Amino acid sequence: MEDIKISNNITTDEVPKDVFESNVTLEENNTESIKEQVVIDKKSEHEHKHVDTSHIKKAKQKRVKNIVLSLIVISFFFFITTIYSQYKVYQLSKIENAKADLLKGEIPNNPQQIIEAVSRHILLPKSTPQVAAVQDANKLVTSQPFFKDTLNGDVVLVYENTIVIYRPSKDIIVAVGDIGSGIAK
Repeated sequence: MEDIKISNNITTDEVPKDVFESNVTLEENNTESIKEQVVIDKKSEHEHKHVDTSHIKKAKQKRVKNIVLSLIVISFFFFITTIYSQYKVYQLSKIENAKADLLKGEIPNNPQQIIEAVSRHILLPKSTPQVAAVQDANKLVTSQPFFKDTLNGDVVLVYENTIVIYRPSKDIIVAVGDIGSGIAK
């Protein structure tokens, strides 16, 4: 394209009209082609942005979905853990209450109460035992090794073939043995 330079002393009236028109036509054609190129570039950019945007949106949706799913799983875990721990606390309190109820009453001191207390721990023979309280555990231990874990205040129940040592203060059976062989069970 040729540019026509107009000097300061030439006016547009002096330029031949056909040269001026051809120059304007060329400029209009160039402007239109540039506009078309810009429109094409904008369309391609828009298409690229649209593809990139949809990919980004899908990635964000997937990330949000994973986060929500993780929060649900964690919440469910804590819920189950809380329920389980509360159940265990309930069971322990129930056991403690049962123990307290057992110990709430007086320590068994008559033979019938002692037999009932021991029968909660072990099956006893149907016969009536001889019941004796230990007064001097040290003397008893030196004379017979079966009584090695006996303390003062323990109760001894002697049946035909079985002997039971019971500690009423803790509601436990200390030892059980066979009289004929002298072996503790």
